[in-house]
Amino acid sequence: MVVILIISLIIAGCVDEESPESIARSAPQVLSFLDQHPNAVIKTIYLNKDYMEKNQDIITAQCGIDIPISEYNRVSISEGDTELIVYIDPDYQQTRIMYLCNMVSAPAVIPTQEKTPSIPATIEPTPTPVLNTESRKYLIKIDDALFLPIGDREIKLGDTIIWRNLEDFKRPHYLVNENGIWDGPQILQYSRSIAYTFNETGTYTFYLQDYGYRKMTVYVS
Repeated sequence: MVVILIISLIIAGCVDEESPESIARSAPQVLSFLDQHPNAVIKTIYLNKDYMEKNQDIITAQCGIDIPISEYNRVSISEGDTELIVYIDPDYQQTRIMYLCNMVSAPAVIPTQEKTPSIPATIEPTPTPVLNTESRKYLIKIDDALFLPIGDREIKLGDTIIWRNLEDFKRPHYLVNENGIWDGPQILQYSRSIAYTFNETGTYTFYLQDYGYRKMTVYVS
């Protein structure tokens, strides 16, 4: 299961020259992640424009939004199968811009050497579930604290729902899921999106924090 979340953070104020790790820690979401994962390992990799361009489709699929092609310091904060990714502009002191990508399971962006596990002859490998080969994406707009179009959704395994904040007053919202697919409410800044790909069948309920009486149910078959 992959949880996809992307937030563009513009942090005001002047700061001294800092390492990518310390810059990443300035994000409230990172501090919250570290509180929940005290044994997390932090690693930083520099990515040039050529790498970002070649892997743009992979990064977009994971984060649910296009990250502008540029140079980045990629800070990985992981514990077990849970990983938080932060893309930081090397010119951060001037731009104050970084992108936060929250996911579960190992990321596919940074290539690693794979080892093929040996399977004893007496053990049959577990069949891989067959996902929807014609997966679709559904856009849900948020305006006036409403999910638009109004109503529940019936989708297929492997489909993706994208929530986009288009509030007239440009205020942020917190998206809540009752089934525990996220660690907690997910912040959704104005004009930003959160995407989730449903890789397990079931019934999922969502609502906006402070508007729990306006619920949206997603049925995955």
